[in-house]
Amino acid sequence: MDFTNPNPTDQGIVIEEPEINTGLDNFALNMILDARIQESKSVYEQVKLDDRRKRNRDYWLGNQVKDPDGVPYIDNLIWQNTEHRISLAVGRMPEMLVVPGSRDLEQRERSKILERVLDMDFSTKEKKRLMKNGLRHNHLYLIGILKPSWNPSKGMFGDYDFNLCDPRKVLISHTGTIPEDGF
Repeated sequence: MDFTNPNPTDQGIVIEEPEINTGLDNFALNMILDARIQESKSVYEQVKLDDRRKRNRDYWLGNQVKDPDGVPYIDNLIWQNTEHRISLAVGRMPEMLVVPGSRDLEQRERSKILERVLDMDFSTKEKKRLMKNGLRHNHLYLIGILKPSWNPSKGMFGDYDFNLCDPRKVLISHTGTIPEDGF
């Protein structure tokens, strides 16, 4: 799909992206990527990330008893607490605010237009369900992933689609840093 605009007088979104050139051939690039993937997998195996995720899921489901003769506790407070916190977080979705860079009237008008463009409606049941599932994944698997993608056939001019990704199928580098605010 080509996002470049052949006629600059037409209105619309024009995105020009330069080609990514690493200077490596495909074989060398694959070798480097494979080595980094294996290194991250070995680090996560040492810290037993999969075991911790499984234990979190078992606690959430109320399967805390390891003894085969034992009976799991029916009143699962972990499940209740997690679901209550998720409902509170999704129930109070923030509004989009755009602040102008100066007190100029034109800047204020532009910021209002941009605010309307960026304001996504998170009050629909579908988006709230996605947010709840993403937060649940964050609690259980220590990472929640919502993938936005552009759907040109959605609505009159196109709109974003949000899809929930299974965090157990995503590998993040162990050398990655977390910014100060945690996102």
